[in-house]
Amino acid sequence: MVLFWSFGLFKLGRGSFGKRPKRPRKGHPIPSLGLAPLVKGQKSKKTTYLTRTRMASTKVYRYTLQPYKRQSDRFTCPSCGVKREFSRYVDTATGDYLGEHVGMCNRKDNCGHHLTPSQHFANGGEKPTQDWTPPPPQPELPGYRMKREQVRQTMKDAPPCKLVSYLSTILDPVKVKQAAFEYCVGTYTEPGYLNGAAIFWQVDRVGEVRTGKVMQYDSYTGHRIHNAENWSHTLSGGIPEGYMLEQCLYGAHLLDKYPNAPVGIVEAEKTALIARILVPSVLWVATGGLGELKTSKALPLAGRNVTLWPDLGKGFVKWTEKAEQLEPLFESLKVVDLLERVATDAERAKGLDLADYLLSAGSTEVLTSKPVAPLSQQVATNVQTFIEKYNLHGSMNILDIDLTRARITSI
Repeated sequence: MVLFWSFGLFKLGRGSFGKRPKRPRKGHPIPSLGLAPLVKGQKSKKTTYLTRTRMASTKVYRYTLQPYKRQSDRFTCPSCGVKREFSRYVDTATGDYLGEHVGMCNRKDNCGHHLTPSQHFANGGEKPTQDWTPPPPQPELPGYRMKREQVRQTMKDAPPCKLVSYLSTILDPVKVKQAAFEYCVGTYTEPGYLNGAAIFWQVDRVGEVRTGKVMQYDSYTGHRIHNAENWSHTLSGGIPEGYMLEQCLYGAHLLDKYPNAPVGIVEAEKTALIARILVPSVLWVATGGLGELKTSKALPLAGRNVTLWPDLGKGFVKWTEKAEQLEPLFESLKVVDLLERVATDAERAKGLDLADYLLSAGSTEVLTSKPVAPLSQQVATNVQTFIEKYNLHGSMNILDIDLTRARITSI
């Protein structure tokens, strides 16, 4: 038997998953803007953080995906035809590209094209004849950090970005403003195609600014505008020589502010922001993409109760595989398949995510008002058995699932 939840089965935005942490008192060492102590001169209590061991890089490849520096570094995908979403492989010995179709599409969910050099050569592709000697391995460089003042300027001295302005028209504007402030959402104010874009600042657990993802949104629909994105470190002149980019989870600076809250991991920064507004009993963080659920990013979550909420498409399978590697880190770890269960084929094709369902439902509205007959005692018992067998109590609490509206379908 398989338990199916349909849109009429749960309420969104009022669920609870454990007790909500108390509001930090004044003077608590939680960063203002995620960046500085609330009270000057007050020292925070000593905290031990779990960080990854820095090791020298030992593997050097001849063929690598071209690093992104400018828009001209991205091409039209040979599979889906979308412009400036395709990264091509480069021969580091000559600086030349391999075949036009040898590379990876950034639209991993909706396209997924990825032809590696080894696959290209195995299929009869021309292989360079020039000899290549791997360079000696270089020690890993220190991580690049941006200045906190750069973040403050985009948050305190700038108008709301187009995404925040849009969300303020469909959700409680006070809650939107609070969430945008808490999650360090800035505004890009320079003239050009990115003017008014959202800057999702990546601030780590100790308050250091890693970088910021700059993304433009339509102010009337709230949808992301393709090919209108960049990185704050790129727009500021690039990573200085002698440093390397180290990304972290978006929202990582809130982990110590809410030490007892369950953590929900999503792909997109926008999804984390919306989920925080509508389901505030969970601390939502974002990886920044389907392939960004990495051990180095997940380490600060060690010992927490974590749920993974991948987008529709390939996300559930990929994150389930990754979860097997990450599970020992956490108190509990579950990959939530609720979206996979309720989605239509059309919704899967669009690659919808948790935020799409939350916004379509509203914060406290039941997703359908159709009357549903009460469950028989036997069916209710079967439902409860299913919940206990697969330990789904956490998902029930988060979304306030109503068992009286569940149904059992045999397959």
